[in-house]
Amino acid sequence: MGRIKIIHWFVYYSNGNGYGLFYKVQGIYIWKPRIRKCALIDGEWKDISEEMYPGYVFVGSEYGWRYIERFLNIQLLRESGKPKMLSRNEVREIREKEGFEENYDMGLFCYGQSVKVRKETKSPFSGMEGLFLKVVPVKGGKYAEVEFDLLGLRKRIERIPLDYLETKYDSENKTV
Repeated sequence: MGRIKIIHWFVYYSNGNGYGLFYKVQGIYIWKPRIRKCALIDGEWKDISEEMYPGYVFVGSEYGWRYIERFLNIQLLRESGKPKMLSRNEVREIREKEGFEENYDMGLFCYGQSVKVRKETKSPFSGMEGLFLKVVPVKGGKYAEVEFDLLGLRKRIERIPLDYLETKYDSENKTV
C-alpha cells in the first residue's frame, strides 16, 4: 500500500509568465484557479471564465517550499520571512469557489447573475430580484439558491424552484 501524499500549497506572483490552469512537473503542482461568470455580450448572457486571482499562481509540492523555489527558480510570497503556506481550509474554500459543476447549470443561469422571481408564481418572493448562487437538486426537482437583499439590511438566501426564475434581462424585454 502506497503512502498518502500531502501537498503543501504556496503562492507565487507570476507577473503574467504564462503558467497554465493546472499541471504537474517533477513533483510540483501549478494551479491557477478560475471562476465562471456570466456577462451580457451582444444582448445574450454568455459564460466566461476568468482568473480568480489575476497574476497569482498556487504552487504545491509534497517536498516543501525549498524544493519549489530551487526547481522553478522562483521566490514564493513571504510572510515574516518564510513563504506563506495555505491552510487546508483556504485550499478547500478556493476549490469550492472554483467548482464549476456545483455553481453552474449549463443553459440556465450563471453564478452571480441577476434573476427575478416571476410575478405569476405563488411565492412570497414573487416579483423580487436577487443573485443566482447555485442549483440544488432536491427530491422532486431542481431548486436554485438565490440571495435576496431585504431592505438593504441583511442578505437572505432562499431556495426557489428553477421554473419560477427568469433573468432580469428577460423580464425587462418581454413583449406583452
